Amino acid sequence: MNRALMALSLAAALSLFASQASAGTILVQIDDLTDNIVGNTYINGELVQSAPFGGESLVAPYTLWNTGFLQSTFSARLNIREADGSISDTFILTGVAASTAINFNFVSDTDGQPLALIDATSIFETGDWQTVATFNSLNAAGAPLDSYTVQFRSDAETVPEPVTLSLFGAGLFGAMAIRRRNRKAA
Repeated sequence: MNRALMALSLAAALSLFASQASAGTILVQIDDLTDNIVGNTYINGELVQSAPFGGESLVAPYTLWNTGFLQSTFSARLNIREADGSISDTFILTGVAASTAINFNFVSDTDGQPLALIDATSIFETGDWQTVATFNSLNAAGAPLDSYTVQFRSDAETVPEPVTLSLFGAGLFGAMAIRRRNRKAA
């Protein structure tokens, strides 16, 4: 093998290793907008993994990329509420320092079930992406490796606006007035 070709091969291998060794920014999104949970992972803005979980819950470990180790222990506990304040979903995200995975526990659409997490933060469904956790991973030598952001999006129940309710009420009032007038005329 000639030296130029060998150097080119070595440069390509090092470039590939470098791109895998320092991915940088990782976005993990849990999408419950359509009531079929989907998990997506983006590295530096590029979709690298999409996993449909189906159903209304997700209880699973998530392995860190690039053989990273979790920098510190954390726990995020959320009661996710509808606009009227009732609990629709719960989300628990935990990780232990030096481990290679985090744990998801997301339960959606718990209507009729008495469900609430104790010592949890309450947030409201908006239909938009909401950040629920951020954390970092380290490489085997203990140097910073990747920065993670975990987001979720859940379906938001539509709540009638006051103006819409007023127009509906005015329409009912008008219909009642016309009916009353027609009864008097008959």
